[in-house]
Amino acid sequence: MSRVTIKKYEFTEETKVFCGRKLHRIRALRDFNDVKAGDLGGFIEKEENLSHEGNCWVYDNAKVYDNAEICGNAEIYGNAKIYNGKWVKSPLYIQGTKWAFYVSSENTVTTGCQIYTFEEWQKNYKQIAEEHGGLEVLTEYIRYFNLACEMYGQDEYKIDLEEKAA
Repeated sequence: MSRVTIKKYEFTEETKVFCGRKLHRIRALRDFNDVKAGDLGGFIEKEENLSHEGNCWVYDNAKVYDNAEICGNAEIYGNAKIYNGKWVKSPLYIQGTKWAFYVSSENTVTTGCQIYTFEEWQKNYKQIAEEHGGLEVLTEYIRYFNLACEMYGQDEYKIDLEEKAA
């Protein structure tokens, strides 16, 4: 006997095109976690992007598309853009002094509108900050990056703050 999953959301009429993909605003069909039936959520491209099981949800103006899969208890907030991989826990999203910093896939971080692999960010962080007028907040963003490295098993890319100051 197969288990029947009761849908927890539907697409609304509100859509937006983002990165060439049509995304749909979602509306909750039932209560779960802190979401109530009728609450509007964020935007997803297709049902495969957000599981109907568990307490996972896409809030605010967050966008989930491509082959990203939000499931379990993962919660996506703010203006996060998630486009790749399976997310069982909530991705890191920090609104920093100058830009948002977040983990946008299991192998990439996003600073503002720029997407980098963990390796690219680690090798080029000074140049990235200089090109985007962020040298005065560089230490802040290195801390965010190091936290992302810890959370996502990318410890080999952590940046030594004492070495950076030298």
